[in-house]
Amino acid sequence: MDDSSEPEQLVGSPLVAKEGGPAARATAGSLSASTLAQASPWAIFAGVAAFALSVAILPNVESYTLTPKYAVMLVVAAVGFVPLVRSLRLSRQAVPSWAALGFLAVGLASALLSTSPATSIVGQNLWGTGWLMWLGCAGAFGIGMQLRTKADVDWLIGGFTGGAVVNALVAIWQAVAVPDSLAFGPYQGNQADGLFGNPVHLEAYLLGVIGIVTFRYVTSIRSALKLAPLLLLLSVALETTDERFAVILLPLLAIALVVLRQKGGLVAAATVLVGYGIGYVGAGTSLGSRLQQGTASPGFTLRLDMWKLGLHALAHHPLIGSGPGMFEAAAAPFITRPVARLLGPGTMFTDAHDVVIEVLATTGILGFACFAVWVLGSVARARNALLLFVLAAGAVELVEPLNVGITPLAFLALGATAAPVTAAALVRTRQNRRGSPASGGTAAIHPMPAMGPWWRLATTLLLAAAMLFGTTMLLGDAAMAKAPPNGYVLADARRANQLLPYWPESAFGMALYYEYEAAASHRSLPIHRYRLLARRYLDEVVARAPFDPLVFVALGEVDLKLDDLSGAETVFRKGLAADPESLYVLHGLAVVAVERQQWASAAHWYAAAIAIARQPSLKSAYEIDLRAVEHDRPPPAQDG
Repeated sequence: MDDSSEPEQLVGSPLVAKEGGPAARATAGSLSASTLAQASPWAIFAGVAAFALSVAILPNVESYTLTPKYAVMLVVAAVGFVPLVRSLRLSRQAVPSWAALGFLAVGLASALLSTSPATSIVGQNLWGTGWLMWLGCAGAFGIGMQLRTKADVDWLIGGFTGGAVVNALVAIWQAVAVPDSLAFGPYQGNQADGLFGNPVHLEAYLLGVIGIVTFRYVTSIRSALKLAPLLLLLSVALETTDERFAVILLPLLAIALVVLRQKGGLVAAATVLVGYGIGYVGAGTSLGSRLQQGTASPGFTLRLDMWKLGLHALAHHPLIGSGPGMFEAAAAPFITRPVARLLGPGTMFTDAHDVVIEVLATTGILGFACFAVWVLGSVARARNALLLFVLAAGAVELVEPLNVGITPLAFLALGATAAPVTAAALVRTRQNRRGSPASGGTAAIHPMPAMGPWWRLATTLLLAAAMLFGTTMLLGDAAMAKAPPNGYVLADARRANQLLPYWPESAFGMALYYEYEAAASHRSLPIHRYRLLARRYLDEVVARAPFDPLVFVALGEVDLKLDDLSGAETVFRKGLAADPESLYVLHGLAVVAVERQQWASAAHWYAAAIAIARQPSLKSAYEIDLRAVEHDRPPPAQDG
């Protein structure tokens, strides 16, 4: 394509050079030679990292997408942290870097003071949105800031696009073939999720890539036609996610394309909308029924409730919040019975499903202030179409959860949005490097001096630590896939617990193993010993997840088997505080009362269970138990 014809009008008129003007003539020769081969090593790493984050998946681990993407994210964090620190200076351009490091400092303090520091730093299993994810975002931002030229930006966009093509092909295959593979099957059996594990993250990714590709490369009808096969593929795949936010964002994108790219934009917009329509008609999705639900769907109502709970939690920890990744722990103490009833037994929003509420509840006002300056300060200096990926991902994360793949990618793009890609911007940058005043009020991006030996040593150590930690996480996750409840191998359960000491699931696997051993044994002494071992590991589970009501249920059931009625009642009441609508907890309290022959108390708990039981058969069983205790005798299941 002719480089001089790429105005990138979306990010402001100061970047637009008049055709044939002095700026364009001065650099026409040099710009025509700009190719992907001229990209810097930072840009090459950024492009490879963007591709890897979007496609990383391992079918032989329990969390097929989390730990592979997490391992890549750790490498990004290690590589990008030193450039982020080196970008600090006393200038307005460095404000986002200062804010990013300030946010990390507040988040780390909040994590260390949280109810479960290890969980807050690493993040919960299957989520991973703890402090280390934010470190990955900061590292990605630092890498993005090293991109200086059009070739750098094009290489990064190539990484994004390559990942989008792979994910789109997988998504269409999922929608058409509906494979039953645990790792590659569609989400909940009917929503394509590509290689992200959740369709909402695939939606955000494809929307962002469609945005940057169209606004970066569509300059005429001819260029739009060249891009048509790619846009068709991405838009068809986008519809197969069955997610509803694209219905809002795609028309806005189409209008912007027509206004800013005129005829070429009209062709590109029509291509995207036609592709989305082909997906709707050809893939047989349930998007129509989901759209009809609108704001009346239970998910929308629960989001509003969770946002209120998040603000309530902020009021109790206003300065630094409850710890990154700890939204569930922050909101759990304030759950009301109506909200618990909507959620269902043992269910809780692990993420606020809104990046603003999430940051406020988990890092407080200080963290949110730094976060806002970091993001808004970077957006204010944006010069290229990578801003579209940031806006698309950010818009989706206003109503959907954070993700170790998408969120760092958004910050990688955010850091690179300051790279100039037009003739006029490149001329101003070169003038500023020679000491000439910049025109149009656009500040120059100065080249970063080469890293000295101490900076290189720091990066090497960080990279080694990241690779070691990522390897232990992958090995631990592979072992956990073979440990209880997935398998019955003590060695795997022990290895998982040793390699993943921050997740409750690995300790729970050990507890399950010894529970199985107790159930299989026929002698009282081994049974008692196995149950004591199970309880010991359940205590570890509680230490790692003191906010999960199901953990208290498991611990209370073991106490009942150990004839520790006081201990059982204590942990069941903790479970009731965490989930007032849990049938398991209510049943456990009823059993404790029956064992003590406290018939009135038992009747109270059985009546409470009947009031919230949804299944007729379960309600009927509890009614039989209630009639028994009302006559001062144990229920049939416990009689004798």
